[in-house]
Amino acid sequence: MIARVTVVSKQTQWAKPGELFVVDLAGSENTADSATHDKERNNETKFINTSLMTLKDCIRARALASTSSKHLHIPYRRSPLTLLLRDCFEIAVRRPTKTVVVACVSPLLRDVRHTINTLRYASLLAITPPARVI
Repeated sequence: MIARVTVVSKQTQWAKPGELFVVDLAGSENTADSATHDKERNNETKFINTSLMTLKDCIRARALASTSSKHLHIPYRRSPLTLLLRDCFEIAVRRPTKTVVVACVSPLLRDVRHTINTLRYASLLAITPPARVI
């Protein structure tokens, strides 16, 4: 689910509209369940997993780019989700952005693999410095 809120100042015409995106990623779809899904559901699962993989690639690239002196490509154009969130991944932006991540994890032992994976990607975002405003 993606919710977009646009805020416009009525007091000044020079202020640019602000945007807030709330994205619920809900986790990857398990391919082991695909035997019970119809074709439409399998296509939806592929789309979700592709978007999440692209998001992970963008997070990795952004974390590397912030510590590297050479230009690194951030592949945000590969998915509608990451294209929507592209300002979060840019090294230099025209207007400042803030990114907040809430990582939901499970305390159950059976979910430890998913919990570690979630925390790994959330921690990459935690160490990424903010973009330079140009």
